Amino acid sequence: MSLQKKSYQRSQELFNQGVIASVELEGEKIKYIQAQQNLENITISLSQMEEAISNLNKTKSGTAINTEKDKINYSSQCLQLFEQLRKSMKQWEQNFLVISSTDGIASFQQFFGENQFVKTGDAILSILPRNKENLVGRMYVPPTNSGKIAPGEKVLIKLDNYRFQEYGIVEGKVQNISLSADEKGNYYVDVLLPKGLKTSYNRNLTFDKELRGNADIVTQDLRLIERFFYQIRKLLGYQS
Repeated sequence: MSLQKKSYQRSQELFNQGVIASVELEGEKIKYIQAQQNLENITISLSQMEEAISNLNKTKSGTAINTEKDKINYSSQCLQLFEQLRKSMKQWEQNFLVISSTDGIASFQQFFGENQFVKTGDAILSILPRNKENLVGRMYVPPTNSGKIAPGEKVLIKLDNYRFQEYGIVEGKVQNISLSADEKGNYYVDVLLPKGLKTSYNRNLTFDKELRGNADIVTQDLRLIERFFYQIRKLLGYQS
C-alpha cells in the first residue's frame, strides 16, 4: 500500500510537469485504489480471524472447565463405587469366611459334612495359638471373701484333664480382679503362670486345648499360732 501510494504521487508530479499523459496517471490511481481495497479486505479478514481465535479460546476455556468437572465427578463416583465394593467384600467375608485374628491350628468343635448348614453364632472351631510361652489363667470366684483377694497372692490350680493326685498342682499368682461382679455375682480373676504348666511334681503338662479345672486362692499365709487364735476368736464370737 505504501509503495503504491508513492508510485501514484510520483505519477501525479510527472503529470503536473507534463511528462506523462492522463491515462498513465489514471492507471496508477486505479492501482492505488485497488491496494486500498486489498488492505481493507486484509484488515477485515484479520479482524475475523481474531474473533475466531477469541471464540476458540472461550470454547477451550469452557472445555477445560467441563473437563475438570468431569474429572471431579468421575473421581467422586469412583470413590463411592470403591467404598461400596469394599463394603460388599467385608459383608461377603462376614457371611461366608471364617477368619481368625491370630495364627494357630484350627480345631473343629463338632463334625461337619459337605454343604452342611451352619447357623449364625454357632461355634465352629477354635484356634490353638502356636505361641504357648505366655499362658494366662482366667477364673471366676463367688462374692464370698472376694474382698480378701489381692494381686500377687498364690493360686493353686487343679486341672480336670490331669488328675492332681497323679500330675500335681499348677501354681499361679493373681494378676488382677474385676472391679464389679457379673449378673451372677461372680468376680473374674486373671492368673499369671510364672512356671507355665509345670506342676508341683515337676511334670510339664501339654497344652493342646483349653484347660479347665478348679483353683484355690491362698488369701492369707497364716502361721500355725495365728490360725489357732483365729479359731479362738471365731468360737468367742469376735468378728474377723
